[in-house]
Amino acid sequence: MENWSIVMRTAGPALQGRAYNHPDPKHFDGEKLKSSPIDFAEGTQVRCRKRTWVVGTVDPDFLPTLAEHGITFDPDNPAAAINAIVEKLCPGPPKLN
Repeated sequence: MENWSIVMRTAGPALQGRAYNHPDPKHFDGEKLKSSPIDFAEGTQVRCRKRTWVVGTVDPDFLPTLAEHGITFDPDNPAAAINAIVEKLCPGPPKLN
């Protein structure tokens, strides 16, 4: 997914961006899509409830949103920013030591 950002859906935070090589032929390359809710991210892979996406270039208009939440974006490891913003938008239960 290119030119991606994180958006809120009813079920939780999701990716939004330009999809390429989508497995469903009804979607064309470059079509703007929203993913199912995000489960977790690692490196450039983002696991959502329905499929795993590989993220490329972030939407530059999304970077100020990350900065507002104190999140630094590293283009070599977008998962760090994705996981951080998802946690801020939908915090999980407290972690036990």
